[in-house]
Amino acid sequence: MLPFHIRTLIISALILSALPTAFAAQTSSTPSTVDAPTAKSFPESEVERLTATGLGKFSQGDFQGAVSEFTNAIKINPKRGGLYLQRGLAQLEQENFSAALGDLDTAYELDKGNRLAVLVCRGRAYLGLKKYDAAMADLNTAIAEDPKFVLAFISRADANLAQAKDDEALSDLEQALSLDPKQPKAYLLRARYYKRKNKNELALKDFNTAVSLDSSFLDREYGTPSQAEVELRDHFAKSLKLGKKKELSAQLIERGMAAERSGEYLEAIREFTDAISDTPDSLEAYKWRASVYMHMSYFDRAIIDLNHAIEITPKDANLYALRAKAHLETGQGEKAIADYSKAIELSNKPLASLFEARGLVYSRLGKSSEAIIDFGKSIELDPSASTAYADRGLEYIVHKRYQDAIADFSNSIERGQDLAVCFKFRGQSKNYIGDKKGAVADLEKAAQLYKNQNDLFGSRQVEKMIVELKKSI
Repeated sequence: MLPFHIRTLIISALILSALPTAFAAQTSSTPSTVDAPTAKSFPESEVERLTATGLGKFSQGDFQGAVSEFTNAIKINPKRGGLYLQRGLAQLEQENFSAALGDLDTAYELDKGNRLAVLVCRGRAYLGLKKYDAAMADLNTAIAEDPKFVLAFISRADANLAQAKDDEALSDLEQALSLDPKQPKAYLLRARYYKRKNKNELALKDFNTAVSLDSSFLDREYGTPSQAEVELRDHFAKSLKLGKKKELSAQLIERGMAAERSGEYLEAIREFTDAISDTPDSLEAYKWRASVYMHMSYFDRAIIDLNHAIEITPKDANLYALRAKAHLETGQGEKAIADYSKAIELSNKPLASLFEARGLVYSRLGKSSEAIIDFGKSIELDPSASTAYADRGLEYIVHKRYQDAIADFSNSIERGQDLAVCFKFRGQSKNYIGDKKGAVADLEKAAQLYKNQNDLFGSRQVEKMIVELKKSI
């Protein structure tokens, strides 16, 4: 598993250059909107569509779905190195380390421009397989080629900690922090080092620094980031007060949380399981263990834990929303619908995001009318949310309601989603209603946006579509 902070930085540099996150998320569960003749005529455009869908699924945590999309794209263009890197990252997220390693090996050969990032990711794969020598070799190479590559030092520190090479890990972490003193992952790993050495005050200080630098380490379900920060710091502080039996469960939960944040999922599971044994009615332990199971793609186990958590707190809308995601991953779409509906019912204030999430499930189940209604409700609750317009626009294309699709994509663009893919889909919709000049104008805008993003591949594919369209005008 690639730790969250490292994964985020690598994705932002590599994957999201192909498609911005906001739009990727809204395409993740939506059926194809490119008809068979278009896909056949423009195979590289189909690669782009599959890539966009894969990125969307990745951003929503559907890593197996992302693997499937990238695999289909690779079948069409097996020489595009970035696809292997993207699929390798999705495999890492599922802890399919051997499969990830194969993809990253290929990416290393084909994607020469991103070799340093590939080396770090491949080092993580070797680390997951406990092939420490190979992991260290890749990370050492990355550092040798770029002595200021902060992420490589952080990953090598993680590998050293895994081998109980604490002094080497500390040296790497201090080097990383000297290069960039605002790296929360480095502080979190150094907190682990200090805890091993029983330097509890230093551990707490580093933990607090990590939290203050990046609230993504926090569990958002606690409430606002500031509230969550207080909760986590309190858990950590309690764990330092050793020898007090009544605080054992809190200590175990805190240890599990720290392990989860570091990507040490099996260790986290052990800590949360011990906490449950000590305190069988511990809502936090069940909720955290379910979250870890979700990360590991053990969705059936996550559902069992969430069932226990809901028995303890039957009116927590967040628990139903989380269980809905697990049900969806196990192919139980109707149960996911039921849980999202319960979450909507229990929410003190209707949340646009819940209606949009339920709409995406309806879309996956082929219940387009219900999906359109939910996307409409999401828009009603939050008219500024452009992704719901884009979701509904894609659904309208499935229904061949091209005028409605054009209107929704226009609304999405007006609200800030002026992305190449928005203009491309709107252009395709205009083509379907016979507005070929309008279609060309939108596609030309899409091509220019791709060029502005330095995505020459994307711009070339749209330009090919423009050439074909102009022949028919």
